Amino acid sequence: GFLVDTMGATELPDGSIMEERSAVLGLSSRSFVRHVLVGSERHTQCYEFGDDESLQDLLGINHCQVHGEPFRLEMWNVSNPGRRAGDGERAMIEALMQGVLKYIQAES
Repeated sequence: GFLVDTMGATELPDGSIMEERSAVLGLSSRSFVRHVLVGSERHTQCYEFGDDESLQDLLGINHCQVHGEPFRLEMWNVSNPGRRAGDGERAMIEALMQGVLKYIQAES
């Protein structure tokens, strides 16, 4: 599939796919996602672990449901409650705020 062939993800013995995402545009840190495909239901679950390489801190699950007639995609997220205030969050907010401040200064 695309994730394994193109993105370098790893197919696990249980059929799920583990993806390690690199930082995107300097706005996020490396993150880990386990994709579970429920083909008979045309449903994908993406277990988001953030930068937790041990895969113990589940942040939430993204869902994608494919509907046939008429064709449409239904997507939603179920986040685990918790405080998110680590280095990854700081790096993302800092990059965002630097862009905002540059924009404001350029407009002044």
